[in-house]
Amino acid sequence: EGDAPTSITFVAIEILGGIGEKAGFGQTLVAVGEARELVGVLLADFEARASQSPLAERDGWTWRDVVTGAAGLQFLRLLEALPEDSLVYATRSFNMPQGHEIKPSWVLGKYLELTQSDLP
Repeated sequence: EGDAPTSITFVAIEILGGIGEKAGFGQTLVAVGEARELVGVLLADFEARASQSPLAERDGWTWRDVVTGAAGLQFLRLLEALPEDSLVYATRSFNMPQGHEIKPSWVLGKYLELTQSDLP
């Protein structure tokens, strides 16, 4: 089987990348412990805002109003599964030369998988 790596670099894209950006570590490589702490603060702020909102207001909420809580909790659970010496990078897009921007998706992941299949 061989030795499994003890640390990894986790890249969060799309909605989870947006959670990292809202938490304050977007487009920055951070230690997993710091990422957990920052996402935890974001979740606590979301919970406080939700609990202080009148029920009538919350009844009108859409997915955009609750995505921070749901995706933030999912992201935190993923971060808790990473080894302690891992690094995390979160982004909703990648800036390219000449002002172009790439918004990542599963297509980017598939491309990397197919083109980098010879990597260890």
